[in-house]
Amino acid sequence: MTSAEFATAMREAGFRVDHGRVVDVSGQCPGFTTLPSFNKGGVDRNATLSKVLFEREAEISRRAAAEAERG
Repeated sequence: MTSAEFATAMREAGFRVDHGRVVDVSGQCPGFTTLPSFNKGGVDRNATLSKVLFEREAEISRRAAAEAERG
């Protein structure tokens, strides 16, 4: 995946990079941030995209479960 393809995919998924951290700007999970995946010193773009999508969905599920427990 090229740098331009990665930037487009991240933007379409609702993420941006801020000081080396991937931040959710879609509004689906306010305050969610994570680090990119690295491979041999460089960012692994495919793994990073998969990771941030998976981790955001997991965080949304955790927040929904915590909210359900509170009633």
